Parts: sequence; structure tokens; C-alpha cells
Amino acid sequence: MATSATFKKFLDATKYDSRVLGRMERHVLTRPRDESRRTDVFHPSQMAKDSWCHRATYFELLGHKPLEAKGRNGLSTQRVFDTGHAIHAAWQSLFAESGNLYGVWGCWHKDCKERQWGMPYPECSRGHGPLTIYKEVPLAIDDLKFGGHADGWLIGFGDPVLLEIKSVGEGTFRWEAPELMYTDDGNVDWMDAWDKLSMPFTSHIMQAQIYLKLLEIIHERDPFPHTPPQEIFFLYENKANQTQKEFFIRKDDWGIKQKFEAVYMILECIKNNTPPSCNVNAVEQCGACKGFAA
Repeated sequence: MATSATFKKFLDATKYDSRVLGRMERHVLTRPRDESRRTDVFHPSQMAKDSWCHRATYFELLGHKPLEAKGRNGLSTQRVFDTGHAIHAAWQSLFAESGNLYGVWGCWHKDCKERQWGMPYPECSRGHGPLTIYKEVPLAIDDLKFGGHADGWLIGFGDPVLLEIKSVGEGTFRWEAPELMYTDDGNVDWMDAWDKLSMPFTSHIMQAQIYLKLLEIIHERDPFPHTPPQEIFFLYENKANQTQKEFFIRKDDWGIKQKFEAVYMILECIKNNTPPSCNVNAVEQCGACKGFAA
């Protein structure tokens, strides 16, 4: 009988020659799988990738579970995610402290559902004091089945900008731009690649452009007090040494036109109860959609 990847990790962890870390590895592997990420909406971060499968998204929007079910993260992988979340939270806290962070704020009180758009920190109408929990910039559009959040909306640095925080490590370069890791003498050095990095990665630009378009659509339907940003501010932080880089990219619909055309196509397919073909591998179908019923 085949052994699941998660169970194999657990068995391997029992052999971990460590007084503390082996035990923590097993603890992480036995935690409930995080299933908080919705699969019944379009996610700009997924759409931005070349590997985005229209057919898989069609079935997931209809409530089918993704075929590429992810196992539980091991200790090292979980720490990668934790570090990324911590970097995001630290920068959002700093921009809030400086009074520049616009978006949705929530109440700290566990029984209060108060949410307000504004600058830090609007007062809770239920008397709980300032709203201190940053809920980022929601991008939900129900009829278009969009969900997700942008990292922030900054006001006070010239024209308003949409904030995108990216924690960058060796794995980021291996996935996004492996060619940058090769030095002139043919060796692999990701820190050298970091020094040479002069613009955001393509998928990050695509993702943020989709965010800007969604903000435009939301604003047309229900105007914000402020005009939505026409520019993206990318804040890259190196996980190894906490150095930063900043990049600015202007709004440009041209690069995302095909992405939104695909969204409307998938919505029409849902309406007609007809799954689209796999756009990644039209002959054999890709790993994301292969196995879904026709």
C-alpha cells in the first residue's frame, strides 16, 4: 500500500537524532492541515503564474477539492512560511505606526465584528477603543468570484501606492529567476543574485497589476474616499540579512488582459456547465486538472 507523503515525513521524523527538534518536527506534522484558503474564488496570486490551469479552476469554483492536495508542512517549510508572515506583519505595523497605512481595520475584542476602512486607528463604534487589527485591502468581488487581499495601501509618500511585501530567499530565486543565480564564473550564488536584482519578478508584477484592476472595479461600483492607487510599491526583504529593495511599477492593463479574458471564459463555462480545456497541457492535461470528471 502506498504511503502518503505526510505519513512518510512523520515516520522519518521519529528517526530524527535530536532531543528537541525531532519532537517539534513530529508536532508540526500532526497539526491539523490548514484549509483556510478558499478554493471557490479566483486568487490573483494563482492567476499570475504561467502554470495557472483554467480547467482546474473551473472544477474548484464548483466545489471540487483540488487534486493536488497538499500534505502538512514539515518544520523547515513551516518556518519559511512563518518567517514570511512575520516580515509582512512587521512592515504593516511600522507603516501603521507612521500613520501611512490605509485599509480595513478590525476590533481587537474577540466578540466584536467591527470593520472600518480608514487610516490607523479608527475608533470602534461599540466602545472598544481603537481598531488595531489590520485586515489589509480586501479584493472580494462576489459576482466575479474574486477573493483575497493586497498587503496594504500607503498614503503620504507622494501619490498613493499599493503595497506588496515580498520576503525573498534562495528558494524565491530558484522558482522565479534561476538564471540570476549564476555568477560570471558559472558558480551559483543567490546572494549575488540579490545584489543584481533590479526589478520585481514577473509573476509578482502580474499579481499586483491584477490587484490594481480589481481595486479599480470595486471603486467604480462603490467609490472609496480616496482614489485607488495607480502605482505599485514592491518592498522586497532578504530573509538572510534583512536588507531591503524597493521598486515602483505603474498600473498597466495590457499585461493582464488575457488573465481577465480567461476569468470571463471560465465563468461562462460554469454558466453553460461545460468545463474548459486544459490550457497548460491540451493533450494530456496537467497535474492540477488531470482526473477531474469531464
